[in-house]
Amino acid sequence: MDMRPEEQRDLDRLLRLFVEELTSNFVSAFGSGDGLVPGTLLAKVLPGHLASWYREPFVRKVLVAAFTVADRVSRWQEESTACMAEDIVMYAFSWWAPGAMHVYDDFSMGEARLKQLLDEIDEVMVEDDDYLFLFNPNTIGIEDSEEWARQSDVMIHPRDWFNPYYGRPLHLYLRGDPLEFAR
Repeated sequence: MDMRPEEQRDLDRLLRLFVEELTSNFVSAFGSGDGLVPGTLLAKVLPGHLASWYREPFVRKVLVAAFTVADRVSRWQEESTACMAEDIVMYAFSWWAPGAMHVYDDFSMGEARLKQLLDEIDEVMVEDDDYLFLFNPNTIGIEDSEEWARQSDVMIHPRDWFNPYYGRPLHLYLRGDPLEFAR
């Protein structure tokens, strides 16, 4: 993928803003003890019908997935996402970034070019779009169905979001039980 230096700067800035907003939402949500605040970016990133999973240790792992995806996109080494959580974060960045360009309004590339870059990045990084079932109101509950388990080799239940795809390396913090630090 060819990017001009100013496009790389814009993309890196968007990635930093995205991670900063997620981190700020996390600190607000769990620092106050209130949990995820509806309407925040962090609450929008995660499928709402699975909210019972979103305790602090689980969401902390989602943040690490966000840092990992941001780093991969910024370095652009054509690495695929390594787990469902990374797919979800990449999806969130792809819909968030064009809107953020209008809020921060001092980017050299236009929205059309950004969308083109995001499509190219998504084409390489995300091999499967099974994560979209989690955001479709018509498929709520599919993550628990035996039919889904028989049809797909990708498990979309939150307990599986941090399982590596095809043995791909995961960030150290993403390995293990997503709720292990909650005990």
